[in-house]
Amino acid sequence: MTEESIIVKNKKVSNKKRNRKPLWQGIEPICSICGLKTTYRKNNGSLVWHKYKNGWICHKCRHTTIDNPKRTYEYLKKYSDKNNVRILIFKNKHLYLKTKPRKGKCELCGKKVGEEYINSKGKIVIMKQTNIHHIQYHDNDPLKDTVELCVSCHNIETTRLEKIEKEKSVEFIYCGCGCGFTRSKYDKGIERKFINGHNRRKN
Repeated sequence: MTEESIIVKNKKVSNKKRNRKPLWQGIEPICSICGLKTTYRKNNGSLVWHKYKNGWICHKCRHTTIDNPKRTYEYLKKYSDKNNVRILIFKNKHLYLKTKPRKGKCELCGKKVGEEYINSKGKIVIMKQTNIHHIQYHDNDPLKDTVELCVSCHNIETTRLEKIEKEKSVEFIYCGCGCGFTRSKYDKGIERKFINGHNRRKN
């Protein structure tokens, strides 16, 4: 290109401005707030540092100091849904209860919050929280037919109930010979009209 500029999305951008090096290149910036030498790294490998007063700050400190100063660690710990034990998720809605529905113990395996256990990957981890599992939903009483489970037991029970509901919705076809044998009505999306080997034979 003979011109010293290129057009990107109907905007004229100077080649000098596009290819210029960051101001902090050649030095090792240190965040003037947290004191760390690490910051956010883009997909292309470049680091993101921000000018702040007479020094530099990392991308995380810019977010908590300039962009959203209220979003501190204490603020998240106080108002986060994971830390608020009075929150109940009911049909993808967050309900704020007057009392704590959790006691901190799984009713199936007996694990308690804060105890160590071996997970499915064979690693020793600490149980951080419990979930309220709904056996059946009641709009008038969200806490009815509920049990307190750990995360692993909650996933197992949810999968088991989904499998039961799926089996209930499956349509079956009965045999023609009268022995009572059944099979699913649809096989890979194709409707099955009879069962092989179970038809009425003509004498």
